Amino acid sequence: MLKKLAAFFAAVATGTILASNANAYNPGDKLPDGTICGGENFAVSKKNTLVNSWFEAIEYCLDLVDAGHDDWTLPTNEQLLQMYLQRDAGSFSGIYNRSGKYPGSYYFSGEMIEHRESGQALNIIQSFGDEGSAYAGLEYSGSASCVRALEMK
Repeated sequence: MLKKLAAFFAAVATGTILASNANAYNPGDKLPDGTICGGENFAVSKKNTLVNSWFEAIEYCLDLVDAGHDDWTLPTNEQLLQMYLQRDAGSFSGIYNRSGKYPGSYYFSGEMIEHRESGQALNIIQSFGDEGSAYAGLEYSGSASCVRALEMK
């Protein structure tokens, strides 16, 4: 678990969380393994869950085995925004909580920021209703949707 967690944070810190890809899939396309194309270089699991904190969201993705893969992570802020913008496209339709109600329709990113004044660690969460994004403390509840690198073909 610690090795996976260290690799996750290293990938987020360096911006290389996901490899580039030469696949010709569009966001929302169902991939051969049953997952969903989330963007030009990442796949999204159809499984997502309500969690009690950002830390539980990370743990959920690190422990997830879906479509034969065990290398899932929380999305970066940019990936989460792409997922939100494509939330009704193709195979994405119906997998997200779109109620706009907290905490179920608010999804975590894997990135943290530090509040300038208080020094508190915060996370960007994205409402998959129409409420937009916001900063939340790491102890807030929300939903976890996991991503992984698309394999080059």
